[in-house]
Amino acid sequence: MNNKFSFIFLMFCFFNFQASAQDMSRELGLRFNNIQDIDFIYKKSEDGMKYKRYRVAASNVSLQISEGTDFGFEINLAAGVEKRKNIVDKLKFIHGWEPGFNFSLVNSDGSTGGNIGVFLGYVLGFQYDFSDKFYVSLETIPTLSASTFYEDEIFADVIDVNAGFNSNAVAVTMAYKFSSPKRK
Repeated sequence: MNNKFSFIFLMFCFFNFQASAQDMSRELGLRFNNIQDIDFIYKKSEDGMKYKRYRVAASNVSLQISEGTDFGFEINLAAGVEKRKNIVDKLKFIHGWEPGFNFSLVNSDGSTGGNIGVFLGYVLGFQYDFSDKFYVSLETIPTLSASTFYEDEIFADVIDVNAGFNSNAVAVTMAYKFSSPKRK
């Protein structure tokens, strides 16, 4: 788990390099699809209704050392733009494009394999602001994806293309909002 937090901290620092003199609204939170599928999410905006969003999920990290060393991991990265429209006082409709990629690697019994893929999703959801500092949102991301598999550095001749809207993939995000000056 410490590797996830270190990676997120580095991503947070990387996306903070901007130039200007005004304050910038930022948000940092956790996005839950279920108890085993947790993403870290970071958003930033200058105008309060359009946000750049960065989502990172590192899952299925495993290491087994016995007669041989087996390991595996999967990482998903997405970056997009989220637009917000006020519905009532504290409730907003959120939507926007979110492209990304995923990569997995498994090494078992001396054989290495995995998956490489890209996707294009469209965020649809609602956000409720509990206060000036905290909100919760409910969203789903219908996605078009393409991926290929590889084993021992040989890519499969097959590219898997998938499109769909899965109502089981609704996520809850809890986030903290803060402001900080842009870097000069």
